[in-house]
Amino acid sequence: MIKSVYTGLIAESQKSKGTFTFWFTIIAAGLIPLVTFFIYFFRYEYFLPADGANPWGSFMQRNVQTVSFLLFPFYIILSVALNINIEHKENSWKKLFVLPVKRESIYLSKLIYLFSQILVSLLIFMSSVLLLGAVLGLAHGELQFLDHRPELLPFVKLLLRLTISVMGILAIQYCLSLFFRNIIIPISIGTFLMIVSNLIAKDWEYSVYFPYASPIRFFYDLNGVLKTEVYLGLRGAEITSLITFICVSIIGVVLFKTKKIN
Repeated sequence: MIKSVYTGLIAESQKSKGTFTFWFTIIAAGLIPLVTFFIYFFRYEYFLPADGANPWGSFMQRNVQTVSFLLFPFYIILSVALNINIEHKENSWKKLFVLPVKRESIYLSKLIYLFSQILVSLLIFMSSVLLLGAVLGLAHGELQFLDHRPELLPFVKLLLRLTISVMGILAIQYCLSLFFRNIIIPISIGTFLMIVSNLIAKDWEYSVYFPYASPIRFFYDLNGVLKTEVYLGLRGAEITSLITFICVSIIGVVLFKTKKIN
């Protein structure tokens, strides 16, 4: 099964190489760092650090906050829908299902590939933040970016928590995209649930159990708006997201094994 999943991963990467989804991953990952760069560049006098303060911390956190609140969840929704829509458009399911490969291997290979896309996008995001921060240091020495080292470990921890906070959304959107041929349906459902999450995340205590609210609660936690208990280094919403990912993935495999070929 491991060999089948690995083969499926290679096939998925070859299939999406050079497509819009490939470029979408790169563009979306670098968008927020670029916008933040221009804000700092043209209004640098508002971001001058206090004496002895490391400017990298606030610069990194500002980027992560912006990504977690809106862009990253919507990136997941669109990216998953676009990737799976390739199969629907080309009606590739018939070809896949006649191959001597178990359906669970097909399901897992696509899910792992989608998750790897998230990791790649975050790697590009992190690299963009570091590179553009260094460029700011060259352009405006008073920002002191070149006088301090970026604190990478806290930055990586934030990105790891952000990744966990969207895993539940990833699993749900993957299932929706598999079983709805019309790409508009999973995108619309995901967008609607994100809007609902924005309304309930801060003021409803049980939103911690709503997977689509996890990245927004992560954003509020970074801003100090919400303070929740920590379990093994994770907040409640992040644990909800992780459990949702596992449960929905198991259910998705079972349903995919019974999927009919149209």
